[in-house]
Amino acid sequence: MKKRYAIIIGLVCFGVLATQSVSAALPSLVPEVCTGTAEISECNLDAVELMFTNVAQIILGVTGSVALAVFIYGGILFMISSGNPTNVAKGTKVLKTAVIGLALVILAGTALKILLKVLSGA
Repeated sequence: MKKRYAIIIGLVCFGVLATQSVSAALPSLVPEVCTGTAEISECNLDAVELMFTNVAQIILGVTGSVALAVFIYGGILFMISSGNPTNVAKGTKVLKTAVIGLALVILAGTALKILLKVLSGA
């Protein structure tokens, strides 16, 4: 029972540290040209596009972090399975799901970058 509590406390501490590093790397939701005493003429369609890009980066960062946490959870399940076939299968399934999720996050980020380049005409 103490081992289970130690694992839970360790995962919570890891989650807190990961959340802090992710939130520090995320962009601001409102573009800087539209904050403070900015002129309303500076907040044009480019600022709206930048806002949607920032929202997409936040979503991709959070989902990537969740996929990484699930990948770590699957690895822990696989390591502590002690050769039990049902636990090995469960850990393998979680790892496969995490890999698929991480691939989808990377694919979505790439598709978003391509879409933004096409829409902006760059």
